[in-house]
Order: sequence, then structure tokens, then C-alpha cells
Amino acid sequence: MRTNLDLDDHLIQEGSDLTGVRTKKESAHLALTELIRVRKKIPIALDYDVLLVHQDKIFIRSPTSTLYAISGSNNILPLSNQVSQ
Repeated sequence: MRTNLDLDDHLIQEGSDLTGVRTKKESAHLALTELIRVRKKIPIALDYDVLLVHQDKIFIRSPTSTLYAISGSNNILPLSNQVSQ
């Protein structure tokens, strides 16, 4: 599907420097792929707090203060039952 996008040249350059992609099309594809990959890892709940993103893990806290680690393989692992706020 053809689409015209007005992309920020600074963001395109920074993304290219970080990833090595050469074209704006590749940048857009990579950005969407990464967005989808990351969003699939995070439970669809706006009241979860993302505490830390480190390498291939995302650490989140639920509304009941349960801590979870979400790994690169989409495994959601509880870290503890309750934590103090």
C-alpha cells in the first residue's frame, strides 16, 4: 500500500544511526514492527506502570502492586506477590 508520510528528518537520521537501516521505508517498517512487538508484551491496561525496560525485558507493576517481568519471548513472569509503594 502506498502512503505519503511527513517524517522528522532528525528522527529518521537517529533511527538510521542506531539500526543501520538505509531508507525511510525501512525505518517505517522497523518502527512499526518494534512498536507491535513491544506492545504485545505489555498487558493492555493503562493502569500498569512500566518501571524499567532493560535489554529484552520489560518490568511492570500491576494496580495491585504485583511486579512482572516480560521477556523477549513474550513470557510474563511474576516477580513477587506484593511490594510496598
